[in-house]
Amino acid sequence: MCNSRRPAALMLAFVAITQASCAHQLVRSSPISAVEPSLVAERFLRAVNANDIQTMAHLFGTKDGSIVRKEKTDEVQKRMFILASLLHHDDYRIEGNQIVPGRLDDAIQLNVRMWFGQRQVVLPFVMVRSKRSGWLVEQIGVDRLTEGG
Repeated sequence: MCNSRRPAALMLAFVAITQASCAHQLVRSSPISAVEPSLVAERFLRAVNANDIQTMAHLFGTKDGSIVRKEKTDEVQKRMFILASLLHHDDYRIEGNQIVPGRLDDAIQLNVRMWFGQRQVVLPFVMVRSKRSGWLVEQIGVDRLTEGG
């Protein structure tokens, strides 16, 4: 299902980037492009549905790098297992992005609509540009799943 939506997701990302570029030109000269972070988020979500916690862990981290480099393996596996359990979905669509105040050069928030059966929830994915690993998923607003959407 996700692959059928990929061209649409990329087109939405392009439109969002174009709109963001116009809106942010007054603030800064080179806004972050959402294409690369979107591709990482898509890869992360494919790993979620495949229960590939190793790939998830390599794509999750901070500006200092992947969580795999900083935390104990068993703790990382537990955290990724919990995330995979919460985020296992029927489909998703990246609907847009927005700035992360105070982090204009190293982070962007992607707004991801996810389908869990008949339920739809838009989750914020904060993506960060790491020093070592390119773009990584830094934070996911999973609290929206437990609040009832």
